[in-house]
Amino acid sequence: MGCTALIICGFAIKDSVMELAPSQYDYIYQYDLMAVFDEKENDNLVRQLAKDVSIDDYLNLRIESVKLLNKDGESSSVQLMVIPSGSVIEDYIRIEDLDGTTTHLDDEGIFITQNATRILGLKIGDTVSMQNMELEQHEAAVSGIVRNYLGNNVYMTQKLYESLFGMYVPNGMLAHLSAACSDQTAYAETLLDNDSVLSTVSIAALRKDFGFDLINEVVLLLIVMAGGLAFVVLFTLSNTNISERVRELATIKVLGFYDNEVYQYVNKETLILTGVGILIGLPVGRVISGLLTTVLNMPSIHFAVHIEPVSYLFSAAITFLFAIIVNWITNRTLNRINMVEALKSVE
Repeated sequence: MGCTALIICGFAIKDSVMELAPSQYDYIYQYDLMAVFDEKENDNLVRQLAKDVSIDDYLNLRIESVKLLNKDGESSSVQLMVIPSGSVIEDYIRIEDLDGTTTHLDDEGIFITQNATRILGLKIGDTVSMQNMELEQHEAAVSGIVRNYLGNNVYMTQKLYESLFGMYVPNGMLAHLSAACSDQTAYAETLLDNDSVLSTVSIAALRKDFGFDLINEVVLLLIVMAGGLAFVVLFTLSNTNISERVRELATIKVLGFYDNEVYQYVNKETLILTGVGILIGLPVGRVISGLLTTVLNMPSIHFAVHIEPVSYLFSAAITFLFAIIVNWITNRTLNRINMVEALKSVE
């Protein structure tokens, strides 16, 4: 059981990490390019980019960094996106609550991604303070908590922004790139040649660069630990089983059973116990994986537990492989049984 649970934990960490990029960059983020401009040049840049054949469609909005502060004074820096009146962000960013239900922004409060609410201990209905780069600070209600896996964002409408900070001036763009743009990463970099473009983010580049270099080593370490556990437990169990049944096994040998039949007679018990352990270890490993990934959650990363079906099969197969190796080793013990001495011994 422990062996299977450990292997499941290893695969769960790997699968959860590997699922982060597609969950964020293919599912949550629907846009291809984000650019932030000098707000004084916003209108000119938008007009220029609207004529660019590489731009399929776009949303001109306000993007800035703000600091969220809860009532205890704890803070977290997040990216604020202000959606202009008459526009929707759902074509560019999927806004879902924690149950996976699509939700929509309103003028009553802000929508915060789950990482930030976890860090600050916020829930729907709470009031949080927002401080912009000019150190203006205002309070807003939390109207929704939305899914996000990498980074922290806050979404609000133009009407709400104007009621808090005054005049609304767009300074950025979310865009879908057309088929005419053959290299999205290079295109994002070329925009930076314009001094009025302060920053660009290519989703293709983020998706390509994302990775945890040590994840395979972590999985291998857990499999090695699981193997060590399996060898200790199964080897001890098998040797104890044989030592307590020496006379019985010697009698079987004397009666003419072949070596392979003796091996099967003893080893099938170990394999049955291994099978029972696997059936128990798979769900136990899933539970432990949930606890482990919760501990691994970082301020800007949310690990949603994900285990591929094939990982369950690999975990069961590896555990069975360990059991077979142990049985192969203990078969030598069966070969060394002295039938005469065993039958002469007094029970």
